[in-house]
Amino acid sequence: MSRIPYKPDTMEHAFKKLEKLYSSIPETSGCLEYISKAFEDGGCGGKCCFLQNAQVLYCEFLRTLNDIMNNWSMEEFSNIIEKSLINYLNNHPTKSCILWNEKTKLCRCHMARPLSCYLYSIEDDEEFLPKFERMKEKYKSNPFAVFMDQCHLSKTKDGSMLSKKRIEELWNELVEIEKSIGVDENNINDDFGGTYRTFHDHLLIFLLPDYMMENLSKVRQFGNQEEKNKVVSTFMNILTPLAKNMTNK
Repeated sequence: MSRIPYKPDTMEHAFKKLEKLYSSIPETSGCLEYISKAFEDGGCGGKCCFLQNAQVLYCEFLRTLNDIMNNWSMEEFSNIIEKSLINYLNNHPTKSCILWNEKTKLCRCHMARPLSCYLYSIEDDEEFLPKFERMKEKYKSNPFAVFMDQCHLSKTKDGSMLSKKRIEELWNELVEIEKSIGVDENNINDDFGGTYRTFHDHLLIFLLPDYMMENLSKVRQFGNQEEKNKVVSTFMNILTPLAKNMTNK
């Protein structure tokens, strides 16, 4: 992914557009009521965040990162950097979202979550099922892949689902916001080098120079677990001071 210059005025304008887009999505209920409850108590224990990683566009990542830098402590920020490294080096397709709190079972950035999190559980089957089937086909030979249907504990207040047409409209609006911060439209995809990727990938690309990302990629592909653990430790010694400088606490 090409690095986009961070221009405060441009980003602030983009963040306001994102907030307007999110506010147009029907309000839901159920998620926060059930997510921290155990299965035996009728909850889900945060299963969606434990087993899935939302993909986000770069403008959405920056909005969440801005929330983190303004509200989190250095220790909290360092913690998700470490989780990002662990996730990136893990070749398994199923891994926890780095923003999920394992103790509370809640999202640490729920109020700054991306479009894909807003839509989860309220997509019409016409939109959701084809994507679900593509994922199952893509990872059908991988024994570590876990596939999840939409959550049935979270619903819109009126019980309606978002149509394929409405979701396409929301995506097109999101793409326009992504373009407004300087991203080439040809790069707005989930292909190699695209800007639609997991939060932990975005964070590492944001923090690390290209040669470090190249080294990480080599270790991910060829390194054993001991080597990966050592790399995480080495990188954290480098990145922890950076986390301290980026946060306000």
